[in-house]
Amino acid sequence: MLKSFMTLHLGAEMPLGYSETFLENGLRVPIPKPKHPDLISQMLRREALDEGIYSHHTNFTLTMNGQHRQLIVAAHNIDQTAYKKAARSGSWSFDDAVGKDNQVPAVYYDEDIVSYGQSVPNDFDKGHMVPFANARHGPDVDAALLAAKETYVWSNCSPQHRNLNQSEWVYLERYIVRPLKLDSNGKLCVFTGPIWGALDRTIYVSSRNDPVRAPAGFFKVICFHMAEAVRGSHLGVLTFAIFQDKEALRTKAGGAVIKTDRKYQVTIAQLQEWTGLDFGPEIADANPMIYNPSTARRINPPVRTPEVVPIGNSSDVMTHLESTRSGQQILAQREISISSAMIRPRSPEKGHEWVSLLNRTEHEIDLTGWVLRSKSGRSATLNGSVAAGRVHVIEGKKMGTLRLGNQGGDLMLRNSNNLVVDHVTWTRKALLHVGPGISYEFELGR
Repeated sequence: MLKSFMTLHLGAEMPLGYSETFLENGLRVPIPKPKHPDLISQMLRREALDEGIYSHHTNFTLTMNGQHRQLIVAAHNIDQTAYKKAARSGSWSFDDAVGKDNQVPAVYYDEDIVSYGQSVPNDFDKGHMVPFANARHGPDVDAALLAAKETYVWSNCSPQHRNLNQSEWVYLERYIVRPLKLDSNGKLCVFTGPIWGALDRTIYVSSRNDPVRAPAGFFKVICFHMAEAVRGSHLGVLTFAIFQDKEALRTKAGGAVIKTDRKYQVTIAQLQEWTGLDFGPEIADANPMIYNPSTARRINPPVRTPEVVPIGNSSDVMTHLESTRSGQQILAQREISISSAMIRPRSPEKGHEWVSLLNRTEHEIDLTGWVLRSKSGRSATLNGSVAAGRVHVIEGKKMGTLRLGNQGGDLMLRNSNNLVVDHVTWTRKALLHVGPGISYEFELGR
């Protein structure tokens, strides 16, 4: 069990490091431990670290992968009742306890990478694992701001693709989980970190001999105390993953239903396979997602396992084993795909947006009762049919309440049985490459 430490910020007492008992009410949520032998051997051990492995900061604790020079997991406590408004500020520095040589330096996050004298645009940005916004809580504004600034250490950073919808991932706790109002006291224990693949991309700087691996994706496990017990436990758990590398997905079980730049709710068992971590039986049992086929067969209708669910907004989240399941088609076998959209029509935009659906089969498909929905909850209910190999365009009044955001957005297509047929996302940065009046093609990302 981790020791408890306290530090003073401008006279306000603040916890130093992650607290396993933060949720109170008799719950204890320990930091996950490396389980796979390879991960155990890669774990950074130094005398300067607590117990040789932990780097403590206000409200959060890191364990590090010495081989990748990136964190294994960040464990942080969030008091949602103590969030304070403050402008984002801070400068990046090395984590002294971890050691400068055990962290990825700033040069790998520059907008341009210099390779043999040539400046090449860098696809990767600083991935803030414990985000500034989520650490911005405390007894007063000054203390909260100082705590948030402590997240600007290179040990808390990992290469994140610039097209990744960072804002949605950062605010997962606040805009996806918090509206569910599942917790009893506003307190969260959160674990986050990278997911590695066998085909991860590597970032090279020609003047250095220490190339850096970019993770295939990232995970986030959110734990909280539930007011009402479920199967005898008050521990609530929601588990999410997001991927940024299509090639790396080929090595992941479940990749058949996963796209890049989309949040997914997943099982703890699958996350443990992806990361080599052990989250413990209590967290695994509390997670409502289904991993075992035997459990899935008891669900009506049966679901594909291990269960992987795309998340647009809080209504998509599975909160209990008894939650209504929708299921998801394997991407390669989906009958209808969301093909393209006019997201940035020339002025005026109102009334000129459209979305096209492609029938990928050899037969006509009835679209009556199908629903196309955005994360905001706006939707279009479809009618009619689409012939084999043809495109069905949703436009004008058929768009219903749908609006396609120029700052980024998503769409999820469900059939009349509520099965997820396809889902797409786009970001503001990706749209900058597409001129006004030109449609955005989702499979190509342009």
